[in-house]
Amino acid sequence: MNKIQITVIGDSITQGVGVYGSEQWGRNAYPAILARMLQREPRREMEFHVINRGMSGWSTARSSNCPYMEMEGGKVWNLCLEDHSDIYVIALGTNDSKYIHGDDDYKGNYTFVRNGEFCRDYRAMIEALYERNKAVRIYACLPVPCLQETQPDPFSKGTINECRLRGVRQEIRKAAEPFSRVTVVDLNQAYLDVIHGEILEEAKKRKYTHTCRWILTRGSAARLNELGTPNGKYLYDRNLGGPDRIRLRIDGIHPGLAGSRLIAETIYAALCRDLRI
Repeated sequence: MNKIQITVIGDSITQGVGVYGSEQWGRNAYPAILARMLQREPRREMEFHVINRGMSGWSTARSSNCPYMEMEGGKVWNLCLEDHSDIYVIALGTNDSKYIHGDDDYKGNYTFVRNGEFCRDYRAMIEALYERNKAVRIYACLPVPCLQETQPDPFSKGTINECRLRGVRQEIRKAAEPFSRVTVVDLNQAYLDVIHGEILEEAKKRKYTHTCRWILTRGSAARLNELGTPNGKYLYDRNLGGPDRIRLRIDGIHPGLAGSRLIAETIYAALCRDLRI
């Protein structure tokens, strides 16, 4: 039987923070859902093993407040290298969009995106994985959208918003471009396809289709939360998880169970294309 090992490198979204309650983080984080999807794959000559290396709050640029390759003395990054996996999924970049408001001396991690350090260090991560295994396949994930600016976190006091995430996504594409065995997985577009469809459906019922379409056609995801419903809830926060009412996301950025499933499905589709399964 052909055994294929996958290591997922990421932040709190990969770790599964907040998905269906703290006791369910590991089971319902998207790498675990991806593993279950692959295990159900009918081609029995393939056996998949998925390792979750997601760490909450960690980012990409070495000059950022929590650089993945250097935190804990590089222990976690070394574990990633020592996995010798056939496939690596890199889902970093969200925390690199952080910016500290009102601080002239330190503007947060996004400074390192603007000055090119993020792109340089993202490429260094890819190159280090290639050095361990020339045949490795890498999937570079574009961060999911942020439809509501997050509150300052305890690590860097920085906030995440959609405007800065656009810049991060551009830099990830730039970093991945020179490598023939790196596939860009657009988690952002996967989210927006679902959210836009749900919003348009709801907007038709509430008679503001024109306003909704005006915002959507301009790609201004950050403004979607301006479309409030009469009961005070935002359209983008509509429940997508069925009777258990688990939402696509639990806050401005972290996915709920439905969002975790969507991320897993998007990565699974990319794997199926390349592995021909």
